[in-house]
Amino acid sequence: MTQVKENQPILLKQCRLLEKEGALLFHFESHEKCNGRLTSRSACVFSMATTILDKRWKNSQLETLIIINRKTMNLKTGKESDESSYYISNAHVDKKTPEIANDLAKAIRKHWGVESNNWILDVTFNEDKVKIKAKIKPML
Repeated sequence: MTQVKENQPILLKQCRLLEKEGALLFHFESHEKCNGRLTSRSACVFSMATTILDKRWKNSQLETLIIINRKTMNLKTGKESDESSYYISNAHVDKKTPEIANDLAKAIRKHWGVESNNWILDVTFNEDKVKIKAKIKPML
């Protein structure tokens, strides 16, 4: 599974079109109050079977689009944010496999937990600023 970003404008456009015109297979929601924020997430899962992809994607075996919508409100300031992220996968999902769709949505959520931990390490411990002066010999 990989995220589709602005650096793939044609593929991102196709994902957004599928979001508007495609048949929704599954919709999952979650809500949490944590770190002074109230966050609502929804995962929409679509089949890409009818999507005509650019020739470079033809052999990628892409089958599923997962769209994550996040709405967050800072409880102290009242500031709100609303964002959508698009993910594509070659995992086959259909109406008979809700557990696979749910697993994909959970995997995306867990990935962001890892990213958050990396950010904490970078900021708190300044890991990105560490400069190694001695070369480390590889272990054989």
